[in-house]
Amino acid sequence: MQKPQIQIINSRVYNNAIRRWLERDDYLSDEELDQYQNALEAKWRENSDEILGLIVDCLGWPWDEAVVRAYVTGTKASFSNPLTIGYRKNIDLAFDILTHELIHCYISQSISELRKKVDDFYGEYPNESRLTQNHIMVHAIHEHIFRQTNRLGELEADIAACQSASDYARSWEIVKQVGYQEIIKKLAQ
Repeated sequence: MQKPQIQIINSRVYNNAIRRWLERDDYLSDEELDQYQNALEAKWRENSDEILGLIVDCLGWPWDEAVVRAYVTGTKASFSNPLTIGYRKNIDLAFDILTHELIHCYISQSISELRKKVDDFYGEYPNESRLTQNHIMVHAIHEHIFRQTNRLGELEADIAACQSASDYARSWEIVKQVGYQEIIKKLAQ
């Protein structure tokens, strides 16, 4: 099954817009962002085939984009649209965040058959916030990746880091209760 090419980009235009939007003086310099981009790109190149393979094989859905652009920024905020990976001193953590956001991209594709599966899945958790519903899926797939790559320490660190945000903590709680494999089965049906 086709996997996209991931391009990690340091866009001066994008970063200047974010710097102005945040009105922060402590934003990373262009040179620091270049170093961050290079480090994340090197880490991604080492692991990209395995991680993308695990994401795609996990659910068996096609990926509707041939190229996915991931922008690095000098803020800690990360999100999936546009795919933005905020600065982290620890490049392994940045790599895990990139993986997390790529899972979001994969799940949120506009392929209509997949949208129906995702919407049906949300229906199983009607009393949970949309943020929790989204992260049940993301965390289940991410747990699968952590386990398949034998990175159980990172899995536990991710769960611990999410405890300060109630929706994220709740989604991990549900993943533990239901089991990541059961959640994946429901989405892969």
